[in-house]
Amino acid sequence: MRLLFPLDPDGPQLVRGGKKYELKGRGDREAFVVDDTTGHGTVLAAFSQTAFRLDKFATNGHWNYSALDDQSVRADPEAGLMGLIQRMRDSDVHFDYDVAIYTAAPPARYVGWVEPYPWGGWWAPGYGAYWYGPRVGVGLRFGRPFFGPGRWHR
Repeated sequence: MRLLFPLDPDGPQLVRGGKKYELKGRGDREAFVVDDTTGHGTVLAAFSQTAFRLDKFATNGHWNYSALDDQSVRADPEAGLMGLIQRMRDSDVHFDYDVAIYTAAPPARYVGWVEPYPWGGWWAPGYGAYWYGPRVGVGLRFGRPFFGPGRWHR
């Protein structure tokens, strides 16, 4: 398990609505990279009007991953991560969340032309140089539902 935001437990937690944020890791690198060829994972984003209490998960200004380690996250990722968020808030503080589940798999082998792949790659027999490889995109959205009443009937 890894926390993506804030980068450090004493870092700013405030984000403003109506803006897009790109999470970066140390050295301005990507905060989230899937480097396994097979497997799956879960990303949970939680937000609240009140800052989360992160001090019990920190040591010397850095994340204490042994304090964050919980077997329940491995058994049921969403429930385990929700339990962790419950421990990060005061009991009377309401929060909302969104969950994205991703799967990494080796590229499939096809015969004939296949273009374009939904994740941004192109492939054709004999033109392996045009294959950009599998990519994982995780999108989390808060606010109005993307689909449903009001979206198409304005």
